[in-house]
Amino acid sequence: MRTTTVRITHLRSGQSRPHADTVSEAEIEMTTGAPGQAKPQPMSEQQAREIARLFVCHFEDQPKDPMHTRLESLMIVTPTTPASPTLALRWRVVIVQPFTD
Repeated sequence: MRTTTVRITHLRSGQSRPHADTVSEAEIEMTTGAPGQAKPQPMSEQQAREIARLFVCHFEDQPKDPMHTRLESLMIVTPTTPASPTLALRWRVVIVQPFTD
């Protein structure tokens, strides 16, 4: 049986001080294959973005104003090969939720 597994490792989530923005940072990776024999599966930036939106914290691609949750950064942690710079085995995502009173 072939399965696809998405692993999300939350590195941090919360406010650095009172009245500060909430920052969520996580790493995303995907494997495909039978349990115990799974191999890393390359992901595109779009796939990583959608997984982060669903499982880390919902955000808008183009926030209407500065008070909406936004994707601060999406960067490659483990690249596949130099030949395919748009695919990666692991992505790191940082999402910021502005503090609102």
